[in-house]
Amino acid sequence: MTGSEAEIVTIDGAMAALWLEAGEHIVEFRYHNRAFILGSIISVTAALVFLAIIVYRRSKGFRLTSQ
Repeated sequence: MTGSEAEIVTIDGAMAALWLEAGEHIVEFRYHNRAFILGSIISVTAALVFLAIIVYRRSKGFRLTSQ
């Protein structure tokens, strides 16, 4: 069974396993987190907005001072 796919079995809803015949095998799992790209875009956007606010406030002469 060279290059064939095997059914992934879940164990306790948290782990992944395969049933394979005896012998040598090369097993490759690929995981794609769909939320990672969205989270990255949100994080970069938030950082850019934060930096824009800092630049804007500094250009208007706002300074943080302790009283």
